[in-house]
Amino acid sequence: MALARRSTFLAFLFALIGFIGCTTTGPLIISLTGMPNPLIYPTSALLTVAGSPGSSKGLFTWTFFISCGGTFSSTTLPNNGPGNPLTIGPTSATTVSVTYDPTGASLGPCTLTVKLTTTSGRMATLTTSFTLSTSQPPATKMYWTNFEANKIQRANTDGSGLINLIDTGVSSFLEDLTLDLTNGKIYWTRNGKIQRANLDGSSIEDVVTGVIGPRGIALDLANGKIYWIIGGGIGTGQIQRANIDGSGVETLLSSLSFPIDITLDVTSGKMYWTDFNDGKILRANLDGTNAEDVVSGLQNPYAITLDDLITEKIYWTDDGNGRVQRANLDGSDVTTIADGISCPRGVALDLGTLKIYWTAACSGKVQRADLDGSNVEDLLTGLSILQGPQGIALEP
Repeated sequence: MALARRSTFLAFLFALIGFIGCTTTGPLIISLTGMPNPLIYPTSALLTVAGSPGSSKGLFTWTFFISCGGTFSSTTLPNNGPGNPLTIGPTSATTVSVTYDPTGASLGPCTLTVKLTTTSGRMATLTTSFTLSTSQPPATKMYWTNFEANKIQRANTDGSGLINLIDTGVSSFLEDLTLDLTNGKIYWTRNGKIQRANLDGSSIEDVVTGVIGPRGIALDLANGKIYWIIGGGIGTGQIQRANIDGSGVETLLSSLSFPIDITLDVTSGKMYWTDFNDGKILRANLDGTNAEDVVSGLQNPYAITLDDLITEKIYWTDDGNGRVQRANLDGSDVTTIADGISCPRGVALDLGTLKIYWTAACSGKVQRADLDGSNVEDLLTGLSILQGPQGIALEP
């Protein structure tokens, strides 16, 4: 009889322990929702995790870690800092939500790890893999003008496969170039002309002639227009445009100090350009109206490009201080990406790999780095002695 009473008491005690959450039956399981595969940079993901079986009395601690970088945050906890784990708890919540921001993360395969521990010492880990990518295809080839060699050259984006694509002749004063990937064409500026050819260098033709000192060039394919810079002397610079066949040449802006390069934000109806002499980046409507300063106080800004899809920034080279820099499209938050460059000239973005490319004319190099300036690498060297690679463009 005493043994029966003892067994009844132990059964009651174990049931009570289970009820207050010191022990639970069944495995501890984590479920996850909200992680797309692939995750398209820079879109954030709202992740929700749940632990089961839950306990009405036990407390949970959640830890989030991701292998490729980026940051986590929740409604109660701030951004955890790049690459750092985020810990939530101890908490009674059996379901929590966090936001993953991939800004600063490395593209490619990623692993998300979620660890759950309880006050009773139970533990579970969930691991899931996904790919972080962008909506843009990666570049495979790069083209540039070589002022000193009077050539347009091409190579693979790793620097291999260098070829002389087009020989433009002695004293052609090659400056900038741009690509029309829709129609398979390359456009460039040289002394007195704007020319184009097929991407393989064949079928060279004049598009606009009688152009004095053309420099930067940009295409608005949506509206069938070519834009270019007339450098000239101090105070005589111009921005001109024409139809894609070279007809209908018009001057949009004149009496500019010393413009060098131009890039277009067709979606917003804006053009941006650099002024070497005034140390400024300026912008205006595509028809030349409403011109305004965007960034001032620079030394000698040279080439310019922009990204209105992912980072929403303008990027430029500064020939005067040997830097590659960037800012928001409104000119705020000026940041130096790279410095110590010998005559940085052309600049181009590969949004498929989040890389920035530039030419170093005085050292004869083509270089690249991550968009934040890390991982600088020489792709090509020895392209010139004094004034070599200038404008650069990329082909997926």
